[in-house]
This record gives sequence, C-alpha cells and structure tokens, in this order.
Amino acid sequence: MTRSSRSIPGTSAKSDIVLSPDMLILHLIATGIIRSATQIARGKLMDREYSISLQLGLDRLNVVRYRQQLPLIKSVPDLLLWCQRPLKEWPLNYQEIQLNPEDRLLIGEFPTEICDNLACATSDVEAELSEKRFMERVFSICRDDNNPQAYTDFRRLLIEKPVLTALELLQCRDTYPNLEILENLLEEAYQEAPLHYMVQGTFSCCPNCGNLLQRSLTRNEFLCEDERCRATAYSRKFINRERILQARDRIYWLRRDLRRFVMMPGRAELRLEKRLLAMDEKNIKVEMWPNFDRYDLRITLPKKVLAIDVKDWASPFLLAYKVKGIPGSNEWDQAYYVFPQERKTTQPDYVSAFTNICNNRGQISIGGNIKAAFENDFLKVVRKALQGENNAN
Repeated sequence: MTRSSRSIPGTSAKSDIVLSPDMLILHLIATGIIRSATQIARGKLMDREYSISLQLGLDRLNVVRYRQQLPLIKSVPDLLLWCQRPLKEWPLNYQEIQLNPEDRLLIGEFPTEICDNLACATSDVEAELSEKRFMERVFSICRDDNNPQAYTDFRRLLIEKPVLTALELLQCRDTYPNLEILENLLEEAYQEAPLHYMVQGTFSCCPNCGNLLQRSLTRNEFLCEDERCRATAYSRKFINRERILQARDRIYWLRRDLRRFVMMPGRAELRLEKRLLAMDEKNIKVEMWPNFDRYDLRITLPKKVLAIDVKDWASPFLLAYKVKGIPGSNEWDQAYYVFPQERKTTQPDYVSAFTNICNNRGQISIGGNIKAAFENDFLKVVRKALQGENNAN
C-alpha cells in the first residue's frame, strides 16, 4: 500500500478510539514527531522529508487558527518549534482529553511522554510505531518451540541491557542459552549506536536507566531521552556512575520502538518483581510475563494468585481508553493495574482518574476482581495478605 492511500490515523473503523477533531490534530502531530524521532535515531536526517502525519496535523491546525483569525504556522519546521510550547497556548480544547495545560509535545529535541501517549492513541499507529509488533514475532517463535523461558530471557535482556558492546552482544548467546532460537531477532533488536551520540571517541550511558546520553543543543551537558531521567538533573556527582564506552568496541543500542514499548515500562515491572521477592521470597512466587506475556506478573501467595499489569503512561485518560482488561481470569483470584510510584508525585489523582474513566466507558470495570493502585499501595496489599496468612497459622 502506498503512503498516499493510507487512511488518516485515528479515523479508521479499526481504531479503538474515535478521536475528536482537536484530539486528532494532536494525535497526528505527535505521531509525526515520533516517526521522525525514530528515523533520526537511525541516522537519517529529516531536513526535507517529514512524516505525512506532521503535514496533515499542520493543515488541520492551520484551519483552526484561520477560523480563530490567528497567524498561520508556515511550515513543518515552524510547527516543531511550536510543539515546544505548552498546550495552554494551542487554540485547541486540550481539557476534553484531560491533558495538563503545561504539557508539551517536545522538550528541546526530545519527544515527551505525553507525545508518545498521543501517538499511540489508536492501535493501528501503535502497531506501526512498534515495527509491526516485533515482540509478536518473538512470541511466535518461542511458542512454536514451546520455550516460554526464551521469551522471558529475551524480554529481560532488552529491559536490563539497552546498550551493549559488540562483544557483550556476542556473549548473550552464552549468558542466555535459550536465546539461540531468537538469534536473528536479537541482532535485529539492536542497531549500531548513532554517530552523533559519540563525543571524542566515546559514548556515555545514563546512570539511571542505562540508555545512551546525547549532548544537548547547548553542548554543555549530556541528556537522556527519558523525561524522568532528565528531571533527575544530571550533576557532576553522577559523573563516576556514568558508563563510558569506547567507540572502537562497536556500540549497539536497542531500537527506539523497543526502548519505548519494552525497555522503559519494563523497568517498573522488574523493579516490582525485585521488591516483591525482597518482601518474602519464601512465601511469594513471582512469574514474569506468564504464558507468553498474557500480563506482566503472576504472583502466587499461599492462598491467593494475583495477576498484575504494570502500566506507565503519562495520561490516565489515554491509558483508560487503551486497556481492554486482564486476560486469563481462570488463572488468578484478583488482578491489578499497577502504576509506578513516580506517577503519584506529579499526578496524585492518577488512580482515581483512570478508575473513573474506565468505569464510565463501561468497557472494563475497576473495583471488583480488577483493581488499580500505585506501586507502594499494591505492595501494602500484598504485605497485608501475607500478614493475615501468617497470623492464621
């Protein structure tokens, strides 16, 4: 299918959200930004050819500006500069999708979390941004080989090792013997690090998440693409914690789509696993991505089985429109959507907003067998369950 024959994202019958006109504008622009960021990460300069979504979004935004007698935005580069402004300056009803008026689509050269969320507001675009669902190919191979451990090892590797030297990539075959059946996909998952991330023959990695650091436009600091890492504010005290890699060792970096959809949310999943096992390893059994990733964690307590789906979206509104329930209800007694604790700091009403929207939509009910909680609150539930069982004994 040629590019010109594609339907506009967010308007097809297959989309799981029917986007309002204002939301569609933000969705188109966000989609274009993410596609462009993906191309740039591959070393392709976007000086002339921009994503068609950016042009479509610009055209629709200019229609709104014209009707409101506002100056038109002349070009896509001008639009990208505009995207660094907060939503409160846009002539759109951002409140209808419950976005923060201070949200931006770009901060400097980096797409924001809300930009990612808006781009993935529909399933068709999410599938395209994730390279036709790379992980489904992993799933298929592992299922056909009846090897769920290979799937688990592969996913854990992507989360824990976003950056590898050529030697480390080669050694993965020895460290994870099950990955032999995924050798080709492993090589496809990692790409050579972009040269514009190299400074004086070296690459630097984020001390927080392990991703490559990029020199800022002002050239006086190194920045991570992850918003929360940047919010940590790199200071000189972190310099000894940075991982410095020599370019001569050939550096490989996880593809952007896998960083966004597997590695970044996966960090919260592995952290939850670690905290659960530290709580009471004797009485808690934790399975990661059971049954080839039906959900994120299955927690077996002495008298109860819990299914956990960890979600890490900036917008509870957009997330609520995406979730469709936690499968395998015959496998668990209770299920939870769990949100990283960091969300509570900036969005204390995240859980209530997510719950209310889900319940109002009627597609999924939160509050019965399926609940929602911040990470720490969920751990309190597990701890209370363990204490009750211990007291009963």
